[in-house]
Amino acid sequence: MFEFTVTDPNSPPTDPNSPPAASGANGHSGSGSEADDDCDICSDDGPSDSSGASASPVTAAPTDQDCGDICDDDKDTKDDDEDCDICTPLPPDDSATMKDLVQTAMATDALKGLVVALQLDGQKAVLQTLQGKGPFTVFAPTNGGFDALKLLKDANGESLYDFVTKAVNAPVLTQILKYHVVSGEVKAAAAEELAGKSSKVETLLGEEALLTLQGGSVMVDTSKVTATDVMTSNGVVHLIDNVLVPPSLRETVKTFTAEPSAVTPAPVAPVLTTVAPVEAPPIPTPPVSAAADALPTTLTFFGVLVVSFHF
Repeated sequence: MFEFTVTDPNSPPTDPNSPPAASGANGHSGSGSEADDDCDICSDDGPSDSSGASASPVTAAPTDQDCGDICDDDKDTKDDDEDCDICTPLPPDDSATMKDLVQTAMATDALKGLVVALQLDGQKAVLQTLQGKGPFTVFAPTNGGFDALKLLKDANGESLYDFVTKAVNAPVLTQILKYHVVSGEVKAAAAEELAGKSSKVETLLGEEALLTLQGGSVMVDTSKVTATDVMTSNGVVHLIDNVLVPPSLRETVKTFTAEPSAVTPAPVAPVLTTVAPVEAPPIPTPPVSAAADALPTTLTFFGVLVVSFHF
């Protein structure tokens, strides 16, 4: 039989030595699986099932990673819905912009004395702890509390402040500083509740401080809380009016007393005494003798001296 080929007169000439063109990708036509029953992957319509119909694309359930991609981890959180349809906004995280305990103390004028103590030789461990993750509660003495230590002196005239800040006594200062710190965050409301029950709280020193209520004020041992809930990125600060002394150091501190000049005496009311008037004795008049009566009396009369005698 003869085979006729119809060509387009406008088409370019065909090289008789070139291989025949494929009817589709990988040698298959673009008609899909109908061209090859064994080749599902070449179907333009997607893979077909056993009936020959195109299968619908399968969508996998989102994973936690998918939800993490959908929800901004910094601002949102995945809802409990398995399909992660809702991303619930989280409250803003202020800890990234807040100062830590040490930075807060350095920025507070009333705590300059505490900052000086923390920066002394031998206090690096305490300083690093307060810069750590926390959370911590610090009962921070104000400047007046440290000034009060300067008024307490021993028999040699050395003040308690000079004693605890000397390099040789660095371990003593470390004990004092750690006694002001409680592990965990105890805000004002919780502190007041504990104080109402006369509760003790364990400090980083391992010794316990007593919280009580006096006249509506929270007391830490014998120091009054003067300001509360100064929030930081790693804890909370409450200001107190005096430096706390751990129980283990109280016998040592007793040797330091206030100088007499530092104690203002109470005013003494003046005592008024009524003195009865004393009548002065009469001054006696000396008697006039007869000789005195006989003394002459001199008179001048018209320039003439006249002398007369009394008998």
